[in-house]
Amino acid sequence: MKTKILRTLRQADGLVAGQDICNELNVSRTAVWKAVNQLKAVGYEIDAVQKKGYRITSYPDVVYENELQSIRNTQWAGQKIVYFDETDSTNTTVADGLLTALRNLC
Repeated sequence: MKTKILRTLRQADGLVAGQDICNELNVSRTAVWKAVNQLKAVGYEIDAVQKKGYRITSYPDVVYENELQSIRNTQWAGQKIVYFDETDSTNTTVADGLLTALRNLC
């Protein structure tokens, strides 16, 4: 849900009504409010203007999984995003993932 909220707010020219987000995602206003607060907690600055809606005013310095998913615009490549808060080596992580995938094929 956070990914969809980010995408909606990013694509908007101005404020997006909370009810419009609710209708689009088929969730309650409380669910949207909670998701917006979770986004704020990780560094997004989101203005909430009473009776008008939400807008993103600033993005965090760290790229989170929801951020990557909200900007992805692809039909098939890159559909699966593998995200780690921290890793010792991306090369080792990728190699381990490939080995695991190959073992699963056999």
